[in-house]
Amino acid sequence: MTEKYPIFNVSLEDRRIEEDEIEPGGYLTKFWVNHKSLGRSLVKLEELTAPAWSEKIVFEIAKMLSLPAARYELGVMGDRQQNIVISPDYKDSQLNYITGDRLIKSSVARYQYNVSNSIKALEDNKVGLPAGYTAPQGIRNGTDLFVGYLMLDALVTNDDRHGGNWEVGIDSLGTKTLAPLFDNGASFGCDYGSSVYDRLSASEYSQTIISMLGVTPTEAWEQARLINPQAAAIWLDQLNKIEQDEFTNVFERIPETRIDFKAKQFASALLDYNRQQLAYLHQQQKRVENIGPIIFNYLRLKQNREVESDTSIIQFDPQSKILSYQDRKNSQEYLQARLAEGKWFNLKSNISEEKERYLVNEIAPEITWQLKERQNRKRQR
Repeated sequence: MTEKYPIFNVSLEDRRIEEDEIEPGGYLTKFWVNHKSLGRSLVKLEELTAPAWSEKIVFEIAKMLSLPAARYELGVMGDRQQNIVISPDYKDSQLNYITGDRLIKSSVARYQYNVSNSIKALEDNKVGLPAGYTAPQGIRNGTDLFVGYLMLDALVTNDDRHGGNWEVGIDSLGTKTLAPLFDNGASFGCDYGSSVYDRLSASEYSQTIISMLGVTPTEAWEQARLINPQAAAIWLDQLNKIEQDEFTNVFERIPETRIDFKAKQFASALLDYNRQQLAYLHQQQKRVENIGPIIFNYLRLKQNREVESDTSIIQFDPQSKILSYQDRKNSQEYLQARLAEGKWFNLKSNISEEKERYLVNEIAPEITWQLKERQNRKRQR
Protein backbone atom coordinates (compact mmCIF):
# COMPACT_ATOMS: atom_id res chain seq x y z
CA MET A 1 0.00 0.00 0.00
CA THR A 2 1.34 3.43 -1.00
CA GLU A 3 2.38 5.59 1.93
CA LYS A 4 0.39 8.82 1.95
CA TYR A 5 1.91 12.26 2.43
CA PRO A 6 1.67 13.47 6.04
CA ILE A 7 -0.96 15.97 7.16
CA PHE A 8 0.46 18.77 9.32
CA ASN A 9 -1.68 20.25 12.09
CA VAL A 10 -1.72 24.01 12.62
CA SER A 11 -3.35 25.47 15.70
CA LEU A 12 -4.91 28.92 15.83
CA GLU A 13 -2.35 29.82 18.48
CA ASP A 14 0.40 29.39 15.87
CA ARG A 15 -0.80 32.39 13.90
CA ARG A 16 1.29 35.54 13.65
CA ILE A 17 -0.78 38.67 13.13
CA GLU A 18 1.89 41.35 12.93
CA GLU A 19 0.79 43.78 10.24
CA ASP A 20 4.00 43.48 8.22
CA GLU A 21 3.59 39.71 8.02
CA ILE A 22 0.08 39.64 6.59
CA GLU A 23 0.35 38.59 2.95
CA PRO A 24 -1.23 40.59 0.13
CA GLY A 25 -4.60 39.12 -0.69
CA GLY A 26 -5.98 39.34 2.83
CA TYR A 27 -5.47 37.77 6.22
CA LEU A 28 -8.20 35.22 5.68
CA THR A 29 -6.54 33.95 2.50
CA LYS A 30 -2.95 33.42 3.64
CA PHE A 31 -0.93 34.25 6.70
CA TRP A 32 2.23 33.33 8.60
CA VAL A 33 2.47 30.90 11.50
CA ASN A 34 5.21 29.64 13.79
CA HIS A 35 4.85 25.90 13.34
CA LYS A 36 6.46 23.62 15.93
CA SER A 37 8.16 21.39 13.33
CA LEU A 38 8.23 23.46 10.14
CA GLY A 39 9.17 26.80 11.68
CA ARG A 40 8.03 30.09 10.20
CA SER A 41 5.61 29.05 7.48
CA LEU A 42 3.02 30.50 5.16
CA VAL A 43 -0.49 29.02 5.44
CA LYS A 44 -3.10 29.16 2.67
CA LEU A 45 -6.72 28.23 3.30
CA GLU A 46 -7.73 25.73 0.63
CA GLU A 47 -11.31 26.98 0.42
CA LEU A 48 -10.08 30.45 -0.60
CA THR A 49 -7.04 29.58 -2.74
CA ALA A 50 -5.86 26.78 -5.04
CA PRO A 51 -6.32 23.19 -3.80
CA ALA A 52 -3.45 22.06 -1.58
CA TRP A 53 -2.89 18.89 -3.61
CA SER A 54 -1.85 20.95 -6.63
CA GLU A 55 0.85 22.87 -4.71
CA LYS A 56 2.08 19.63 -3.15
CA ILE A 57 2.29 17.68 -6.42
CA VAL A 58 4.11 20.47 -8.27
CA PHE A 59 6.61 20.76 -5.40
CA GLU A 60 7.33 17.02 -5.55
CA ILE A 61 7.78 17.12 -9.33
CA ALA A 62 10.10 20.13 -9.00
CA LYS A 63 12.26 18.07 -6.62
CA MET A 64 12.43 15.22 -9.11
CA LEU A 65 13.60 17.67 -11.78
CA SER A 66 16.22 19.17 -9.42
CA LEU A 67 14.53 22.57 -9.53
CA PRO A 68 14.77 24.70 -6.37
CA ALA A 69 11.29 25.24 -4.97
CA ALA A 70 9.52 26.36 -1.83
CA ARG A 71 8.35 23.34 0.13
CA TYR A 72 4.61 22.70 0.32
CA GLU A 73 2.84 20.30 2.69
CA LEU A 74 -0.76 19.31 3.22
CA GLY A 75 -2.29 20.47 6.49
CA VAL A 76 -5.38 21.09 8.59
CA MET A 77 -6.06 23.99 10.95
CA GLY A 78 -8.09 24.63 14.07
CA ASP A 79 -11.03 22.83 15.59
CA ARG A 80 -12.82 22.83 12.25
CA GLN A 81 -9.87 21.01 10.68
CA GLN A 82 -9.90 23.34 7.69
CA ASN A 83 -7.85 22.07 4.79
CA ILE A 84 -4.73 24.15 4.24
CA VAL A 85 -1.38 24.06 2.48
CA ILE A 86 1.60 25.07 4.59
CA SER A 87 4.94 26.27 3.19
CA PRO A 88 8.07 26.84 5.29
CA ASP A 89 9.70 30.21 4.63
CA TYR A 90 12.31 29.70 1.90
CA LYS A 91 13.68 33.24 1.89
CA ASP A 92 17.22 34.13 2.94
CA SER A 93 17.04 36.77 5.66
CA GLN A 94 20.24 38.34 4.31
CA LEU A 95 18.64 39.15 0.97
CA ASN A 96 16.14 41.72 -0.19
CA TYR A 97 13.66 40.38 -2.72
CA ILE A 98 12.08 42.04 -5.74
CA THR A 99 9.47 40.62 -8.08
CA GLY A 100 10.12 39.63 -11.65
CA ASP A 101 7.93 42.56 -12.67
CA ARG A 102 10.24 45.05 -10.97
CA LEU A 103 13.30 43.45 -12.51
CA ILE A 104 11.78 43.69 -15.99
CA LYS A 105 10.73 47.32 -15.50
CA SER A 106 14.31 48.19 -14.60
CA SER A 107 15.63 46.54 -17.78
CA VAL A 108 13.32 47.42 -20.66
CA ALA A 109 12.35 50.84 -21.97
CA ARG A 110 8.74 49.88 -22.56
CA TYR A 111 7.34 47.40 -20.07
CA GLN A 112 5.57 44.33 -21.34
CA TYR A 113 5.40 41.08 -19.42
CA ASN A 114 6.44 38.21 -21.65
CA VAL A 115 9.07 35.49 -21.96
CA SER A 116 11.65 37.45 -23.95
CA ASN A 117 11.58 40.44 -21.60
CA SER A 118 11.82 38.16 -18.56
CA ILE A 119 14.89 36.43 -19.97
CA LYS A 120 16.41 39.75 -21.09
CA ALA A 121 16.01 41.14 -17.57
CA LEU A 122 17.67 38.08 -16.03
CA GLU A 123 20.55 38.30 -18.52
CA ASP A 124 21.03 42.07 -18.25
CA ASN A 125 21.12 41.90 -14.46
CA LYS A 126 23.48 38.88 -14.45
CA VAL A 127 21.12 37.02 -12.12
CA GLY A 128 22.78 33.94 -10.65
CA LEU A 129 21.64 30.68 -9.05
CA PRO A 130 20.24 30.50 -5.50
CA ALA A 131 22.85 30.08 -2.77
CA GLY A 132 23.31 26.45 -1.77
CA TYR A 133 21.53 25.12 -4.84
CA THR A 134 23.22 22.25 -6.69
CA ALA A 135 22.21 22.66 -10.32
CA PRO A 136 22.33 20.01 -13.05
CA GLN A 137 25.59 20.16 -14.95
CA GLY A 138 25.49 22.96 -17.51
CA ILE A 139 22.92 25.11 -15.69
CA ARG A 140 25.06 28.14 -14.93
CA ASN A 141 22.87 31.12 -14.10
CA GLY A 142 19.39 32.42 -13.38
CA THR A 143 18.49 32.56 -17.06
CA ASP A 144 19.22 28.84 -17.48
CA LEU A 145 17.23 28.09 -14.34
CA PHE A 146 14.25 30.19 -15.44
CA VAL A 147 14.01 28.04 -18.58
CA GLY A 148 13.59 25.08 -16.21
CA TYR A 149 10.84 26.92 -14.33
CA LEU A 150 8.96 27.43 -17.58
CA MET A 151 9.39 23.77 -18.54
CA LEU A 152 7.80 22.78 -15.23
CA ASP A 153 4.93 25.19 -15.92
CA ALA A 154 4.43 23.52 -19.31
CA LEU A 155 4.55 20.07 -17.72
CA VAL A 156 1.83 20.85 -15.16
CA THR A 157 0.00 23.53 -17.20
CA ASN A 158 0.52 26.29 -14.66
CA ASP A 159 -1.19 29.36 -16.09
CA ASP A 160 -0.26 31.74 -13.25
CA ARG A 161 3.47 32.53 -13.73
CA HIS A 162 2.85 36.28 -13.58
CA GLY A 163 5.55 38.79 -12.77
CA GLY A 164 4.84 38.60 -9.06
CA ASN A 165 5.15 34.82 -9.00
CA TRP A 166 8.92 34.74 -9.38
CA GLU A 167 11.48 36.77 -7.51
CA VAL A 168 15.11 37.78 -7.40
CA GLY A 169 17.13 38.11 -4.21
CA ILE A 170 19.67 40.94 -3.85
CA ASP A 171 22.51 40.92 -1.31
CA SER A 172 24.30 43.89 0.29
CA LEU A 173 26.76 44.05 -2.61
CA GLY A 174 24.01 44.13 -5.22
CA THR A 175 24.56 40.56 -6.39
CA LYS A 176 21.31 39.09 -7.70
CA THR A 177 20.12 35.47 -7.55
CA LEU A 178 16.92 33.85 -8.79
CA ALA A 179 14.66 32.78 -5.92
CA PRO A 180 13.27 29.24 -5.70
CA LEU A 181 9.92 28.49 -7.35
CA PHE A 182 6.80 29.31 -5.36
CA ASP A 183 3.04 29.67 -5.72
CA ASN A 184 2.41 26.89 -8.24
CA GLY A 185 -1.13 26.03 -7.22
CA ALA A 186 -2.86 27.20 -10.41
CA SER A 187 -1.80 24.02 -12.19
CA PHE A 188 -3.62 21.00 -13.64
CA GLY A 189 -6.76 23.06 -14.32
CA CYS A 190 -7.67 22.91 -10.63
CA ASP A 191 -8.78 26.57 -10.56
CA TYR A 192 -11.63 25.72 -12.93
CA GLY A 193 -12.63 22.32 -11.57
CA SER A 194 -15.59 20.56 -13.15
CA SER A 195 -16.15 23.39 -15.63
CA VAL A 196 -12.97 22.13 -17.32
CA TYR A 197 -13.01 18.45 -16.36
CA ASP A 198 -16.48 17.92 -17.87
CA ARG A 199 -15.97 20.04 -20.98
CA LEU A 200 -12.40 19.64 -22.25
CA SER A 201 -9.95 16.81 -22.74
CA ALA A 202 -6.51 17.14 -21.20
CA SER A 203 -4.95 17.89 -24.60
CA GLU A 204 -7.59 20.52 -25.43
CA TYR A 205 -7.02 22.27 -22.13
CA SER A 206 -3.22 22.22 -22.52
CA GLN A 207 -3.47 23.70 -26.00
CA THR A 208 -5.96 26.48 -25.18
CA ILE A 209 -5.41 27.80 -21.65
CA ILE A 210 -3.63 31.17 -21.79
CA SER A 211 -1.11 31.91 -19.06
CA MET A 212 -0.14 35.25 -17.53
CA LEU A 213 2.70 35.34 -20.08
CA GLY A 214 0.13 35.90 -22.83
CA VAL A 215 0.45 32.45 -24.42
CA THR A 216 -0.17 28.88 -23.30
CA PRO A 217 2.35 27.48 -20.79
CA THR A 218 3.64 25.18 -23.54
CA GLU A 219 4.11 28.11 -25.91
CA ALA A 220 5.91 30.08 -23.19
CA TRP A 221 8.31 27.16 -22.74
CA GLU A 222 8.76 26.94 -26.52
CA GLN A 223 9.70 30.61 -26.66
CA ALA A 224 12.24 30.13 -23.87
CA ARG A 225 13.61 27.01 -25.57
CA LEU A 226 14.27 28.90 -28.81
CA ILE A 227 16.06 31.68 -26.91
CA ASN A 228 18.15 29.29 -24.81
CA PRO A 229 18.21 25.84 -26.44
CA GLN A 230 21.27 24.77 -24.44
CA ALA A 231 19.49 25.08 -21.10
CA ALA A 232 16.30 23.61 -22.58
CA ALA A 233 18.18 20.48 -23.67
CA ILE A 234 19.51 20.00 -20.12
CA TRP A 235 16.05 20.30 -18.57
CA LEU A 236 14.62 17.88 -21.11
CA ASP A 237 17.34 15.43 -20.08
CA GLN A 238 16.30 15.91 -16.45
CA LEU A 239 12.69 15.13 -17.30
CA ASN A 240 13.65 12.10 -19.36
CA LYS A 241 15.37 10.56 -16.31
CA ILE A 242 12.07 10.35 -14.41
CA GLU A 243 10.11 7.12 -14.77
CA GLN A 244 6.33 7.03 -15.22
CA ASP A 245 5.95 5.19 -11.90
CA GLU A 246 7.52 8.12 -10.07
CA PHE A 247 4.87 10.50 -11.39
CA THR A 248 2.10 8.00 -10.64
CA ASN A 249 3.39 7.61 -7.10
CA VAL A 250 3.11 11.35 -6.44
CA PHE A 251 -0.62 11.26 -7.21
CA GLU A 252 -1.14 8.03 -5.26
CA ARG A 253 0.42 9.57 -2.15
CA ILE A 254 -2.21 12.31 -1.95
CA PRO A 255 -4.84 11.16 0.61
CA GLU A 256 -8.22 10.43 -0.99
CA THR A 257 -9.82 13.01 1.29
CA ARG A 258 -7.70 15.77 -0.31
CA ILE A 259 -8.28 15.18 -4.03
CA ASP A 260 -11.48 14.06 -5.73
CA PHE A 261 -11.55 11.40 -8.42
CA LYS A 262 -12.31 13.73 -11.34
CA ALA A 263 -9.51 16.11 -10.41
CA LYS A 264 -7.01 13.29 -10.02
CA GLN A 265 -8.05 11.68 -13.31
CA PHE A 266 -7.83 14.96 -15.24
CA ALA A 267 -4.53 16.04 -13.67
CA SER A 268 -2.95 12.65 -14.39
CA ALA A 269 -4.11 12.75 -18.02
CA LEU A 270 -2.86 16.33 -18.40
CA LEU A 271 0.55 15.43 -17.00
CA ASP A 272 0.78 12.41 -19.32
CA TYR A 273 -0.13 14.50 -22.36
CA ASN A 274 2.37 17.25 -21.54
CA ARG A 275 5.10 14.69 -20.86
CA GLN A 276 4.53 13.18 -24.30
CA GLN A 277 4.96 16.59 -25.94
CA LEU A 278 8.16 17.24 -24.03
CA ALA A 279 9.41 13.69 -24.69
CA TYR A 280 9.05 14.37 -28.43
CA LEU A 281 11.28 17.44 -28.06
CA HIS A 282 13.82 15.38 -26.12
CA GLN A 283 13.78 12.76 -28.86
CA GLN A 284 14.32 15.40 -31.54
CA GLN A 285 17.19 16.95 -29.57
CA LYS A 286 18.97 13.59 -29.47
CA ARG A 287 18.42 13.09 -33.21
CA VAL A 288 19.76 16.57 -33.91
CA GLU A 289 22.86 15.76 -31.87
CA ASN A 290 23.38 12.67 -34.03
CA ILE A 291 22.72 14.04 -37.49
CA GLY A 292 23.65 17.73 -37.13
CA PRO A 293 27.37 16.93 -37.51
CA ILE A 294 26.64 14.71 -40.54
CA ILE A 295 24.70 17.41 -42.38
CA PHE A 296 27.29 20.03 -41.48
CA ASN A 297 30.12 17.79 -42.68
CA TYR A 298 28.29 17.39 -45.97
CA LEU A 299 28.52 21.18 -46.42
CA ARG A 300 32.22 20.96 -45.55
CA LEU A 301 32.64 18.29 -48.16
CA LYS A 302 30.93 20.48 -50.77
CA GLN A 303 32.86 23.52 -49.49
CA ASN A 304 29.71 25.59 -49.51
CA ARG A 305 27.30 27.11 -47.02
CA GLU A 306 24.29 26.22 -49.14
CA VAL A 307 23.73 23.08 -51.18
CA GLU A 308 20.59 22.24 -53.15
CA SER A 309 19.97 18.89 -54.79
CA ASP A 310 17.02 16.85 -56.01
CA THR A 311 16.65 15.35 -52.55
CA SER A 312 17.38 18.18 -50.10
CA ILE A 313 18.15 21.82 -49.36
CA ILE A 314 20.90 22.46 -46.78
CA GLN A 315 21.99 25.87 -45.48
CA PHE A 316 24.31 27.14 -42.77
CA ASP A 317 24.41 30.74 -41.54
CA PRO A 318 27.83 31.37 -39.93
CA GLN A 319 26.62 34.50 -38.16
CA SER A 320 23.72 32.91 -36.29
CA LYS A 321 25.33 29.44 -36.49
CA ILE A 322 22.00 27.99 -37.54
CA LEU A 323 21.91 24.90 -39.74
CA SER A 324 18.81 24.14 -41.82
CA TYR A 325 17.87 20.97 -43.68
CA GLN A 326 14.75 20.25 -45.71
CA ASP A 327 14.00 16.94 -47.37
CA ARG A 328 12.57 17.74 -50.82
CA LYS A 329 10.84 14.39 -51.17
CA ASN A 330 9.16 14.55 -47.77
CA SER A 331 8.14 17.95 -46.43
CA GLN A 332 7.68 16.42 -42.96
CA GLU A 333 11.42 15.75 -42.63
CA TYR A 334 13.28 18.91 -41.65
CA LEU A 335 15.86 20.23 -39.21
CA GLN A 336 16.79 23.61 -37.79
CA ALA A 337 19.55 23.62 -35.20
CA ARG A 338 22.06 26.00 -33.64
CA LEU A 339 25.73 25.25 -33.02
CA ALA A 340 26.92 26.29 -29.54
CA GLU A 341 29.99 25.15 -27.64
CA GLY A 342 30.66 22.44 -30.19
CA LYS A 343 27.19 20.88 -29.94
CA TRP A 344 24.04 21.07 -32.04
CA PHE A 345 20.85 22.20 -30.31
CA ASN A 346 17.40 21.66 -31.74
CA LEU A 347 15.36 24.73 -32.65
CA LYS A 348 12.64 23.30 -34.86
CA SER A 349 13.06 19.80 -36.23
CA ASN A 350 11.05 16.79 -37.22
CA ILE A 351 13.40 13.94 -38.07
CA SER A 352 12.09 10.39 -38.21
CA GLU A 353 13.92 7.39 -36.81
CA GLU A 354 14.22 6.04 -40.35
CA LYS A 355 15.88 9.25 -41.60
CA GLU A 356 18.25 9.30 -38.64
CA ARG A 357 19.24 5.68 -39.24
CA TYR A 358 19.80 6.31 -42.96
CA LEU A 359 22.02 9.34 -42.36
CA VAL A 360 24.01 7.69 -39.57
CA ASN A 361 24.52 4.28 -41.19
CA GLU A 362 24.78 5.10 -44.87
CA ILE A 363 25.60 8.75 -45.44
CA ALA A 364 27.94 9.51 -42.52
CA PRO A 365 30.57 6.81 -43.36
CA GLU A 366 30.73 7.98 -46.97
CA ILE A 367 31.15 11.63 -45.99
CA THR A 368 33.81 10.75 -43.41
CA TRP A 369 35.73 8.68 -45.97
CA GLN A 370 35.63 11.44 -48.60
CA LEU A 371 36.78 14.08 -46.11
CA LYS A 372 39.70 11.88 -45.08
CA GLU A 373 40.62 11.23 -48.71
CA ARG A 374 40.65 14.95 -49.42
CA GLN A 375 42.83 15.55 -46.39
CA ASN A 376 45.25 12.83 -47.49
CA ARG A 377 45.53 14.38 -50.96
CA LYS A 378 46.36 17.74 -49.44
CA ARG A 379 49.15 16.20 -47.36
CA GLN A 380 50.65 14.53 -50.43
CA ARG A 381 50.98 17.80 -52.35
